[in-house]
Amino acid sequence: MKILICKLRTIIFRLGCFFKFKLLLLSGKHLQFKSNQEALFAQHGFDRDKALTRLNVACEKVLSKSFNESDGMMSEHLVLFAAISLQKEVHSILEIGTFDGRSAAIISELFPNAKITTIDLAQSDSDFENSYARNNKVEQFIQKRKSFLSWSKNIKFVEKNSLLLTNNTSKEFDLIWIDGAHGYPVVAIDLLNAYKLAKKDGYILIDDIWVNSVKSDPMYCSVGGYQTLEAMKNSTLIKNYYLFKKRIDARYNVKGFNQKYVGFIKL
Repeated sequence: MKILICKLRTIIFRLGCFFKFKLLLLSGKHLQFKSNQEALFAQHGFDRDKALTRLNVACEKVLSKSFNESDGMMSEHLVLFAAISLQKEVHSILEIGTFDGRSAAIISELFPNAKITTIDLAQSDSDFENSYARNNKVEQFIQKRKSFLSWSKNIKFVEKNSLLLTNNTSKEFDLIWIDGAHGYPVVAIDLLNAYKLAKKDGYILIDDIWVNSVKSDPMYCSVGGYQTLEAMKNSTLIKNYYLFKKRIDARYNVKGFNQKYVGFIKL
């Protein structure tokens, strides 16, 4: 009976999302997503078109294909990195959440003169093995990651739980990219640690910000990042933050279902 109820709830949820998507298309709001994103880029002195051109060169070198938001690992965070690379000289970058190393390799192309430190959980950590469908595929995943991390001598990989960054107090990094666990308590700690470690006039970007979500879990789907950004702003720890759409096509922007943002802080 419980299984039947769960299946029924899933069907109702998906039907609701389908109708939300159709309403989005009928409203025409999705037609403004791209122009709104470009305007937000311009607000920070970035040219999104020029950034895309630069990003495509990097993606072609690393992945032998251009940027495409339909690719699961590609999103507007990469366009933001490219925009920053055109505007600011960056010497040191921290990535929290290495995953398969593709992001670090692309970042190394965008910032060839920067030292990139990317951290992820140890291979022996149960959270590492049991997340992102890595069960029984850990060795295969590790080999793929090694291949991308060897792309540039500027990339340094460290097996480390991001919570241990609490022990670091010096402001070392011009750019910090947070893409670890997206729920409480980790996301809140990662954001506060990033604030401590980022240099003055540095940038902090954080992936997968959910403003509305009917689901919540510690790893993938949570409003924890958004609530932490709000708390940091309300406490005046930061002046402000901005939310760039993670992807701009309508099918990725059904509110409460898959609409996510990239959080952006300029210190």
